[in-house]
Amino acid sequence: MSTDGIAYWNVQVMKRWKRTQSADEARDLETFWDGRAEAFNERTGQRSARDYDTALVHCIADKAKLQPTDTCLDLGCGTGSLALPLARRLKCVTACDISGQMLGYLEARARQAHQDNIVTRHGRWMDLVPSRDVGPHDIVISHRSLGLIACDRDGSPDFVTCIARMHHLTRRAAFIIPRAFGVPDDDEFRRLFPECTGGPAERFSDLTTLNLLHAMGLFPRLDYVPLRQVQQFHSIDDEVAAFRHFFQIDGLRQLKRLHEYLARYALRQDDQYSMRTVTRVMVMWWLKEC
Repeated sequence: MSTDGIAYWNVQVMKRWKRTQSADEARDLETFWDGRAEAFNERTGQRSARDYDTALVHCIADKAKLQPTDTCLDLGCGTGSLALPLARRLKCVTACDISGQMLGYLEARARQAHQDNIVTRHGRWMDLVPSRDVGPHDIVISHRSLGLIACDRDGSPDFVTCIARMHHLTRRAAFIIPRAFGVPDDDEFRRLFPECTGGPAERFSDLTTLNLLHAMGLFPRLDYVPLRQVQQFHSIDDEVAAFRHFFQIDGLRQLKRLHEYLARYALRQDDQYSMRTVTRVMVMWWLKEC
């Protein structure tokens, strides 16, 4: 394990994370995610989101060979998109999040479903002391949350310590699932916007995370969960902004072309739009050597 290599790739992951972080999020992580909790919870109840969660849980259960007696530590759990379906399979899920509002929705959904095997922990993952504040679990998951859970009180991420803590607390397997983005599933979109259709393995931010893991002596396997869904959004401008943020599109010509494409092909229903999309979700995971 090269300390120079670890330091280099830690910096590279940090640079990529800062490029995709919004100014509001950087100022106050807890307030930012508290403010998004209601909309986040609404999205997790949509059928497309449930299909996404079901496919991911199936992948995790298959790779980790989960048993009903197993436990899970879900870091950056949000409103419970994975914690709730995993809890139906497992003995217990510990769900950690910096947002008290997110956890409030998770707890309400758990009560509604009569699930009493979810333990919530409100706070920063980097503030918790392993073994004292949270013990070992059979699997540890970071689902679209690595940059968030790696942050200290100053908002600066320490990816090396974060990942090392995940590895320390898993008995069997650890999962890092980066953010994924659904794109229209047609040849015209692929021709017009090749930068948006290369797949998650070609996103530099995901490659830097892989290189950091390798430098740390962790060699994850890669699996992909393909999902075809109907994606809903409230306005063309909002969806263009989401594309721009996720894919780092800066060219005005491409943004205009994207706006025109969505305005032409998105189906409008009442106060929202919908479009058939395809998403390839990357699942990085490794087994713990005992």
